[in-house]
Amino acid sequence: MVDYYRESYVKRTLGTSAGSLLHIAFMECVHHITGRLYYHIQLVVNNCLMLEGHSIGIADTIADQQAYDTIRSTIGKAKLEVNKVIERAHRDSLDPSSGNSLRQTFENMVIGLLNSARDNTGSSAQRSLSDFNQFKAMVVSGAKGLSINISQVIACVGQQNVEGKRIPFGFVENSYLQGLTTVEFYFHVMGGRESLIDTAVKTAETGYIQRRLIKAMKSVMVKYDGTARNQIEQLIQFTYGEDGLAGENVEFQSIISKFLTDDVIRDLYTNESLQLLDDEWKQLNNDRLNLRQIFPTGDTSKIVLPCNLERLIYNAKKNFSISNLSPMQVTQGLQKLTQRLIIVKGKF
Repeated sequence: MVDYYRESYVKRTLGTSAGSLLHIAFMECVHHITGRLYYHIQLVVNNCLMLEGHSIGIADTIADQQAYDTIRSTIGKAKLEVNKVIERAHRDSLDPSSGNSLRQTFENMVIGLLNSARDNTGSSAQRSLSDFNQFKAMVVSGAKGLSINISQVIACVGQQNVEGKRIPFGFVENSYLQGLTTVEFYFHVMGGRESLIDTAVKTAETGYIQRRLIKAMKSVMVKYDGTARNQIEQLIQFTYGEDGLAGENVEFQSIISKFLTDDVIRDLYTNESLQLLDDEWKQLNNDRLNLRQIFPTGDTSKIVLPCNLERLIYNAKKNFSISNLSPMQVTQGLQKLTQRLIIVKGKF
């Protein structure tokens, strides 16, 4: 669970994403309380901007000398690596990757080296900027811009592409702050024109696609039998969202018990005063085995559940403050609770 008392308030925590402060406040409090919270947050932010302001100047785009030395050495190493790949291709010692021709393998290797050089130089430049740098603050907070923008302004612009393919000699190693050479500027304009055209065309296309989707799906609703149907009773889904869960209640959670060893579980849940709870220990082992079968890849960092278990337990501890329960009472209460749960299985 995110500790919002110590967390920085950025777009990820204040925005409309799952698990944000807005989402949790809406789940835990009524909607008008959430509205008041965000109204006061806006007041604080607006008054802070009136007092402090926010502007970016040339000074915010200048890194320290150590960062520039790292940038030059990184670009130099990338050039050497690309030359080695070219020599291997000339000697016919380059092995094609699976599903790709020799030419495609060569292009992928070159593009990967050049893009990694741009990203690494950008990381060095961003680390050199202080936390009070306005350019960095704008990117880190999520207000506008990405890390790649810092990289291109301070470190190097990077490889230029047209129609998804690398332009020969199109690697721009200068930054926007340093200025581009005539050849670099020419290749940069080639990529820039394509991106402008794509943006203009995609805006019209995606807008029309969205309009058609809205018109086609505006009559879809969940009926009393749990199915999703349109106005002429055509079946769209047997269960809303294929799982029947309300989207606002679904949250990403992390399950740690899958990774616990036998010794850890025994230390956590058994001691001399808990010998009578051997059945509970066995149940925990069975639950762990079931989790390992359900998630064979091992990634349980983002499990989608309609109820946040960690926050539910935290609120119960905070609101009731009961500390005199014996382990037997806790175990028996847990068993009674699971027996009272109503599980509705889908019928397809």
